[in-house]
Amino acid sequence: MEDKWFVYRDGDWLYFHRSWTGALIYWVKLDFDTQSIAVSESWVNRESEQYSSTDTAYDRALVDYLIRGLLLKEQVLFPMPKMRGIRGLLFKLAGKAMMFQHSIVGSSSVPIRTVDDSRSG
Repeated sequence: MEDKWFVYRDGDWLYFHRSWTGALIYWVKLDFDTQSIAVSESWVNRESEQYSSTDTAYDRALVDYLIRGLLLKEQVLFPMPKMRGIRGLLFKLAGKAMMFQHSIVGSSSVPIRTVDDSRSG
């Protein structure tokens, strides 16, 4: 029940589906060499009925967290989208940051970092 993502590899591609809806949200192409693996291409689902985010910087940060934090079990900070103005203040005061994190990865205990919105550039 707490698993929020269904992640699998098919050839050079890694696919990230939301486990409850089955929607494909992210897919990344991996380049392998003898000593490392790197992401050479990445895509995000922008169908608003399936995924409402439009913040590319946040999507990059979340994919990085999913790979490093969930798949590789590294100690990394959970990315939190930056919320501006009164919305951001209310979000923090209401404790919604923990609920948001839990809705994304099934835990609210990972330290967070804020990611600036990329829509301005």
